[in-house]
Amino acid sequence: MKYNPILFMRIAWMREYKGVTEDDIPSGAGSYVDENKDGGEVYNFMPHENRLYGYARMQSGRSINIDKLGAKGVNESIEGITVVFISKHPGTGGQYIVGWYKNATVYRTLQNIEHSNRGEHTSYNVLTESSNGKLILADDRVFSIPHGKKGWPGQTNVWYLPKTGKDSFLSKLKDYMSNPDTWIDRTRKKIPPLTGFQKDLEKRKEIEIAAMVKTAEYFSRRGFEVKDVCKLNYGWDLEAKKGEQTLLLEVKGLSGKFGEYGFDITPNEFAKSKKNRKHFRFCILSYALKLKSQQLDIFYYQDNSWRTIDGKQMKIEEIRSGKGLLIKENRKCNGNSAYTAKVKSK
Repeated sequence: MKYNPILFMRIAWMREYKGVTEDDIPSGAGSYVDENKDGGEVYNFMPHENRLYGYARMQSGRSINIDKLGAKGVNESIEGITVVFISKHPGTGGQYIVGWYKNATVYRTLQNIEHSNRGEHTSYNVLTESSNGKLILADDRVFSIPHGKKGWPGQTNVWYLPKTGKDSFLSKLKDYMSNPDTWIDRTRKKIPPLTGFQKDLEKRKEIEIAAMVKTAEYFSRRGFEVKDVCKLNYGWDLEAKKGEQTLLLEVKGLSGKFGEYGFDITPNEFAKSKKNRKHFRFCILSYALKLKSQQLDIFYYQDNSWRTIDGKQMKIEEIRSGKGLLIKENRKCNGNSAYTAKVKSK
C-alpha cells in the first residue's frame, strides 16, 4: 500500500505549547532545551492570526527534505502534508504523539513570522490553519512511537513515514487521528489486571489500593507491562516494563493534596531511589479516595533533583533522627513548588 505523505517531528514535552510558564517548562528534546528551559517549539499550539506555526529543532546544517514528501528540487515548500508531533515523556521515557497539524505547509528551510506575539521565537518549519491543529491533553498522550529501532525515528528530529511497509501502523494511526477521544477511551478498557495485585486487595488500605491501581493504569495505557513486586521488599512497589526499558515505581497514596499531607519513605526505599535514579520514579496520588479529584504526580530524577513534567520539584534529605520522614511543601524553588523529604536512617 502506498501512503500519503506524513511527516513526524520530535519536539520538547510541554502541556500547552503556549509559551513557557511556571507550570509548563519544556523538557526532553536535547541539550539546548534542557540547558535553557526554552525552545522554538514552545508556541507550537498558540494561534497567531488564525494560524499555527510549528517548529522542530534541526541539527546543524540540516534542513527538511521535502522531496521525500513529494516536492520537486526547486520547491521551497509543499502543501497538504500531515505533520505529527512526537515527544519523549520525561516520566516514562517513552515517546508519544502530542498533537498534529493537518493540511500543513512544510518548508525546506526555516521561515520567520513578522510582528508576532511570540517574543524571540519567530522561526517555524511548518504552518497550518488553527482549525487544522490538534493538541492531545498531557494525561491522554498514550499513542506510543518506537524510538531508536530500525525503520523508526532515530536521533534526528524529523522522520518521514516510509512509502510502504507500515500498513498496520498507518491503519492504527489513522484510526487514532480520526477520533482520538474514542481511541483513548478504548485504551482504558484494555488495561490488564495488575500481576499479583488482586489476591491481596482486602489486606491493603483503600488509599494504597487506589494509588497502586491508578499508577498501574497510567503506565499500562502507555504500553508498559506492570507487575506488583511490593512483597519482595525491593525498595519499590511496581515494575513497569516496555521492551528493554524497566522503570521502578515507588507508589504513595494521600487522602489530601500532596504538599499539604505528608507520607513515609523507608530507609530501603530511600537507598534504592539513590542507587537507581535513572530508572526510579516516585508516583504520588493526591485525593486517592476522591475519584474525580485524583491527581497523580510522577517524579523522575533530572538536573540533580526529583521533578515532575509540570515543574514540581522534590528534594530528599537524609536525617539521622526522628520518625521516618515527612514530605511537605515548604518553599519555592525557581518559581516552582519545591518539596523537602527527610528520611530516617537505620
